[in-house]
Formats: sequence, structure tokens, C-alpha cells
Amino acid sequence: MNTIQVNYDLKQPGRNYAAVEEYIKAQGAWAHPLESLWLIRTAKGVAQVRDELRQHVHPQDRVLVFNVTSDAWASNWSNEVTDWMKEEMRVAA
Repeated sequence: MNTIQVNYDLKQPGRNYAAVEEYIKAQGAWAHPLESLWLIRTAKGVAQVRDELRQHVHPQDRVLVFNVTSDAWASNWSNEVTDWMKEEMRVAA
């Protein structure tokens, strides 16, 4: 399984955040640490997630997707999101 970081910049009037969030949440386990940054746990690769997500945004909107499967991260807060990250971002042994 991969932990995929999804970032987006919806530029067009009438931005459809609901469609983006619905797609992301449908992928399985997810966390939403920042306004336009999500983490999802999926067997999909970054190109597949990007291509599927682009079906839910305007062509002028921007999508950036990373595979961040790793325990190499740091934050300045402690809550359910960081608990999720500690559990879900590990590389499987």
C-alpha cells in the first residue's frame, strides 16, 4: 500500500471542493492535515490518482500528487492527524 499526498489549487469560479473531497474520501483511509493537502492510503500509484482526480476538477485547476510512503516527516502539532500519519505512512516491512 502507498501513502499518497494529494495537493490541489482550485482556481476557477465555482470551485468544486465537494467533488474533490468525495473522490479523496472514497479511496479508503485518509487524513486532512492542511486545507488543500490530503493523505490517502491506497494501492494506486501517483499517476492513477492524479488522472482520476483530474476528472473532478476544472482543466485550469492544478493537482500535485506525491508518494510519501515513509516515516520521514515532522510536524508542529499533535492530534488525530499525526496519529494517522504515524500509523499509515510507514513502509511495510
